[in-house]
Order: sequence, then C-alpha cells, then structure tokens
Amino acid sequence: MVRFVVFDFFGTLVSYAPNWTGEGFQRSHELLREAGADLGYQAFLETWDRTAQAFEERAALHLAEYSMEELTSAFLAQCPGLRVNGQDAGLVDAFVATYVEEWSLAVTEIPGVDAMLARLRGDYTLAVLSNTNTEELVPSLLERVGIAHCFIEVVTSIELGVRKPGIAAFEAALGKLGATASESVYIGDNFEADYRGARRAGMSAFFVGSRDGRSQTQLPEHDRLDSVLNLERHLPHLVSRISGQNL
Repeated sequence: MVRFVVFDFFGTLVSYAPNWTGEGFQRSHELLREAGADLGYQAFLETWDRTAQAFEERAALHLAEYSMEELTSAFLAQCPGLRVNGQDAGLVDAFVATYVEEWSLAVTEIPGVDAMLARLRGDYTLAVLSNTNTEELVPSLLERVGIAHCFIEVVTSIELGVRKPGIAAFEAALGKLGATASESVYIGDNFEADYRGARRAGMSAFFVGSRDGRSQTQLPEHDRLDSVLNLERHLPHLVSRISGQNL
C-alpha cells in the first residue's frame, strides 16, 4: 500500500529557470562592482557560469552537495580588482543573498498544484526531497507559493550533504518520514536524479515530462506523467499494481 508521496521541488511543484545565468542579475553584478571587481556584466555571467558548471560536474560525479557559499568563494577568487579578499564572509554572504533573491524571481507556481496537494494530503503523507545549494531556499519558496503546509517533511541535499540520485538521499528522506521504500512513491522531472534514483532506492516513481533520450527506452509508460497534475489519476493504478504484485 502506498502511504507516502514524496516530491521533487524544482520543475515538479514549481516552474523555474534551470540555469545559472538566464535571469537578470544586475544587482548581483553591481554588488561586485561596488566591492571593486573589474568585471563587465557579460564577463561576470560567463565567469559565474563557468565556476558553477565546474562545481556541478564534480557534484554529479561524487554526489556530494556543495553550498552556495563554497561556490561563491571560488567565484570571487577569480574576480579581478576586488578590494577585499574573496573569502571575506561579509561579501560572500551578501552576494549569496542577492544572487539567490534574483534567481528566485523566476520560480513560479504551477496553477492547480495547491488544490491537488490539498486533496492528496487527505489520503497520503506528503514530503519534499530536493537538491539545493541553499538551506532556506526550498522552505521559503514553499511558503511563497502557498503550499508549505501540505508537507510533513522538507528534506534537502544541502542538509544531508549528498544529492540525488544518491540512494543515501532517498533513504535519509524515508528515515525522516518513518517510511519504507515499498510504501512510498517519488515524483520528479529529472529522469536520472529523480526517477532512476528513487527506483534504485526501492521506491515506486513517476517521471514528469516527455520521454526523450535515455528515458525513451527505460521508462515504462505507466510511470510517466505529462504533468504533475495527472498524479491523482495515476496513483490509484499504482496502488492496484502494487497490490497485485503482493498477492
């Protein structure tokens, strides 16, 4: 029996810009200029993106999560002209706060998700397991879009030190819920991190999105959701399949 429904956050419960430089970061750039950095706006974006991609590649390889403070310190060390050391805690904290605020402007609610969650929580225990580099980001955004009250637990990779698709991330979330993998289902929009990660951890899973690339041949049709809003329609079929397997 499925009792616990665990969601990815970015791209699943909310829409967002899945890159480091796609939105406007003029205030972040101006903060650096005021600190003496000799970087034009485009050079700022390119240096930031290059640094972030290097961190992402290492994290994808080792599944160890990094913080925005670590990323920012490495980035500031590459900024010419700074009047303070790139490790200065005040500058690091100010940049992280400003950048995260600007990046978060692209995060928007998916119409209908709040109503769906309100219905689901009557029958299931709901939780969030999300990769993120900032401790307060996911909880604050859940509050902003008005769905924080739907979840009994919000578990993030930055607090665990390990990111999805690492099995340890899923096991930690299940431990916080007091749940077993066999009675839990995970929903996410990243085929490797969400769908395959959850399946390797022994959970049932739904992949939100179109089938392409590796998911084209490795994803059963009954595990795909065109939209997270279709979850309510698919959950009863999942429960029936699990019940049939246990007979």
